[in-house]
Amino acid sequence: MKALVLALLFANLAFLAYVHFVGLPAREAAVPPPGPPIPRLQLAAEVPALGAGRCLSIGPFGAEADAQRALLWLRSSRLEPRLRSARREDGTAYWVSLETPTLQQATRVAMRLRAAGVADVEVLPPAADAASAVVSLGLYSERERAERRLDELRAFAVAPTIAEQARAVVTWWIDVERPPGGRALDVKALVAAVPEARGSSVEDCPPVAPPTAAPAEAPAMPPVGTPADAAVARPPAAAG
Repeated sequence: MKALVLALLFANLAFLAYVHFVGLPAREAAVPPPGPPIPRLQLAAEVPALGAGRCLSIGPFGAEADAQRALLWLRSSRLEPRLRSARREDGTAYWVSLETPTLQQATRVAMRLRAAGVADVEVLPPAADAASAVVSLGLYSERERAERRLDELRAFAVAPTIAEQARAVVTWWIDVERPPGGRALDVKALVAAVPEARGSSVEDCPPVAPPTAAPAEAPAMPPVGTPADAAVARPPAAAG
């Protein structure tokens, strides 16, 4: 019995010695190598300044006339700016309109409404392949406003409808090459000369897109109902 206990004790000691002295390199080899160093976070002051490219873009301007004034000021500073427009979708617009079988009838309806004191009335002539004309009665950014307009017009014995259209907003940008000698663009002087540029930013010009084929003839555009609303394409005759 004593011999058996001594044999077990010897076996345990031998196993512990193997684990600590022989098995240690294998355990160290199993540890995965350290990954790449974690990059240090950049402080805001360390981030490269906006507009680091050769071409700078100033905008957006809500009106082309404001952008033109800024354009003239930049030219007076011996720069060569270029004006461009950008179009983006901005929700849904609601067009109140009335379709008539002929242009003559649309003209009579428009004259009667104007004589009754109804504002924002415009006649859109027929398309090239159609005979019906449209009396545009306002374009609105909210459906509730369009429905109120509908109720007001029914008092004049007309039955207009509401058509939903994708609304687009057009803004204007000025692209200009960075001033020579590495000097910065004097945005403060531009704002002092053209106050409409106060909310503008300066950023790198967008990449130039490859030329595309000329688009087909654009559809007619209804007049804008309010200064805050953007124009949308005329809907098909069935939606008028």
